[in-house]
Amino acid sequence: MNQRMRSGGRTAGGAGARRRPPADRRIAERRKAIVAARVRRRRRILGWAMVAVALAAGVAYLIRTPLFGLSAVRVDGTEAVTRAEVLEVSRVRLGEPYLGLDLAAIRARVAALPRVADVRVTRDYPSSLRITVTERPPVASVSTGGVYWLVAADGTVLDAAGRRPADLPYVASVPLPSGVRPGSRLPPGNELANALTALGGMAPQLKLQVTGVNARTLDSLEFTLKDGSRVLYGLAVDQPAKDAAVQLIRRTLKREGREAQRIDVRNPSAPTVTATPANNNR
Repeated sequence: MNQRMRSGGRTAGGAGARRRPPADRRIAERRKAIVAARVRRRRRILGWAMVAVALAAGVAYLIRTPLFGLSAVRVDGTEAVTRAEVLEVSRVRLGEPYLGLDLAAIRARVAALPRVADVRVTRDYPSSLRITVTERPPVASVSTGGVYWLVAADGTVLDAAGRRPADLPYVASVPLPSGVRPGSRLPPGNELANALTALGGMAPQLKLQVTGVNARTLDSLEFTLKDGSRVLYGLAVDQPAKDAAVQLIRRTLKREGREAQRIDVRNPSAPTVTATPANNNR
């Protein structure tokens, strides 16, 4: 009998040994909870992603409807260039999707106009567009084949004229490349380019006095002024000093009752002057 009891005791003890301890159950439940949390998190992410896609599709559709169309275009800064020219090359149309406008492409198309030196394109919310133009002014005229070309300081050919423009300095005896047309860029680094650069950087009050330009060589660049005096300018460097020297000399001679015949400011720190005697004006 004792033997049976011992045998029964071993059987009961073995069943107890096979029963899962409480610590193991807690670990298993924790793992299940972690897996369930991961599943819920993935479902939430997927749900929000689907909402974002739906919103993006809705916005993309709405901005292409007339409700979000371009309502007006404002053009600023134009004088020689007309508003119609700017609108034509910009290729924008009233009513087209406002937020879909490619501002960089519009800017590039307007900047291709010969007269345009710079352009800025901005949105005026909620539905307008502003195109602000900075024009490239002519600084001189040159001629070839009986045509007078208006040229900017950077060598850009702006326009053609049938007669010599009275309000621009004329650069005489300079060769031009064949095939010149509005928008052409004249070659840099030569006598004409030096003359154009000098005119573009010259003090406005002095430039208004220039009527003619002789540009046989770089160092012999010479300007003829309205009173008939000539300014030997040379290279287009140290321009503020050269312009100041010319204007100071002219003012000084005028006070003395004399007129300048030739002013050499190639070395602005030591200019030389040929002038009429004071008694010639008495």
